[in-house]
Amino acid sequence: MKSQFIGSSLKSVITRKQLSQKILRVDTSTPATTVSEHVTNKQRASIDKALDYTRSVSDSRFNLEISSLFFGGIISMTGDKYQQNPLVLDFIQAKETQECLDAKSKAYEILAKASNQFTSAEKECIESYAYESLDELMVKTTILVEILDRLNVSLMDVVDERMSNWISEGYMRKES
Repeated sequence: MKSQFIGSSLKSVITRKQLSQKILRVDTSTPATTVSEHVTNKQRASIDKALDYTRSVSDSRFNLEISSLFFGGIISMTGDKYQQNPLVLDFIQAKETQECLDAKSKAYEILAKASNQFTSAEKECIESYAYESLDELMVKTTILVEILDRLNVSLMDVVDERMSNWISEGYMRKES
């Protein structure tokens, strides 16, 4: 099974949620040395242990970071260059949305061709649109996480609540 170093994410969530390693250790039935080694990146965490930690802390950012590390999922912004307040995030979202729209029109024009034989320049243009879309999605995810944090609700809880609606809309398959 794949394992990852999760120390940076674990330190951040412990600080953000004002937890102690002891609380995390007790809640996840993990030896103190193991938690300490995960926090300090001296030992990789298994996917099962990372899941134990995500269930314990119930934090949207941490969940997204762990998902990204293990599965390559979308992540929220974690950098220090920009403040993470509504005004700044709205500015960044507007910038990313415009960049995405600019790239989209070019990419769709190329994708509208009858042939799927693209030149290297056309492939770069399509790839640029994909990257700009991903940038925009990351910023929107960050905004959503910030909103939910203010409501003291986790992204995981909201997803669970919305799943029945998404199934009824046909966006998701109903699991048997």
